[in-house]
Amino acid sequence: MDMAATNRDIADVRRRRTLSLKHWRRLEEYAIDGDGWAIEHEGYSADECAFCERFLNEDEPSLRCIGCPIWGQTGETLCFRTPYYQAREQLLAQVFDEIGSRVKQFYDQIIAMRLFIEDLEL
Repeated sequence: MDMAATNRDIADVRRRRTLSLKHWRRLEEYAIDGDGWAIEHEGYSADECAFCERFLNEDEPSLRCIGCPIWGQTGETLCFRTPYYQAREQLLAQVFDEIGSRVKQFYDQIIAMRLFIEDLEL
């Protein structure tokens, strides 16, 4: 790969990290407000992930997540060994259970995922 392509790649990963951080910060704000509707509207699956948009590679499972900085840090695909699944499980329980104040209970997992992304080595 030539240097220009490498630089574009690095810039793209940094851009995606910024988008991901903005996404998790919005989820934090909605959790503070107890706004389950906004959380569901924002989304919290691979469909809304800036990294998954590029690296998920659903067509070739053997290449799934290869190159994603989260995969690079954890060695796992699909964000295993991150706070994502705890946050998602609790958010799903809230969204389909009682919209409102219970979202605040899951704020810590949302923050944990944002901090995990902030600490990624790029």
